[in-house]
Amino acid sequence: MDRSEIVTIENLTAGYGNKTVIEDINLSIFNTDFLAVIGPNGGGKTTLVKVILGLITPSKGKISVFGKSPKEGRRQIGYVSQNTSFEESFPVNVLDVTLMGRSVRRGPLRRYDNADRSMAHDALDDVGMLEYKDTPIGELSGGQRQRVFIARALVSEPKLLLLDEPTSSVDIPLQQEFYELLKDLNDSIAIVLVTHDMGVVSRYVERIACLNRGLFVHGKEELTAETLEKLYECPVDILAHGVPHRVLKEHGD
Repeated sequence: MDRSEIVTIENLTAGYGNKTVIEDINLSIFNTDFLAVIGPNGGGKTTLVKVILGLITPSKGKISVFGKSPKEGRRQIGYVSQNTSFEESFPVNVLDVTLMGRSVRRGPLRRYDNADRSMAHDALDDVGMLEYKDTPIGELSGGQRQRVFIARALVSEPKLLLLDEPTSSVDIPLQQEFYELLKDLNDSIAIVLVTHDMGVVSRYVERIACLNRGLFVHGKEELTAETLEKLYECPVDILAHGVPHRVLKEHGD
């Protein structure tokens, strides 16, 4: 896959009303990226996601998404939020939930055709959930649901998969399997992952964006306790088994 820039953020400041949350940030996202965005609560991670999706208009700076405004370019983004709420007793199965992703391309009132269903089957197969296609979504575990929500995002034929804390409802033993899935998907799609999980940062991602009002991007280096302490403004301990360490260069002033 040729490397090309799909999201460009230049000197961008954004927030809510008179409150600035992220300030003077610069970021380039490429079509081959597996990028993790880390930082403390309130540091601006969700605000950055909303800016990329066109849900917040920046007060300063520029952003382009696939060469367009965020509202136009977001049609090529598959988004999986931290918590997707729904009534567990609602009679909708895994295939129906996945098909909802096709409404981005077909419109909400058009009926799904055989091509849509074939794409939904393929997406469920990609995330290892095809055998559950007739299972009510409310009967799945948290990790299984997140896989279905990723399949729903994939059927919209995105070029960028944007995930906000996707393992918050996934049992720890299943998280590694979940990240292995993302790594496989990254062979054909760019991924931006908002996370607090230092394990995934150390093992799976290609680049790291540290965000706490300001943003600093690192490549394939290693994390240190000092870097994390500076970012989170408190001591941070890392425990890992068989996970390579990374040391990130200092952010500077």
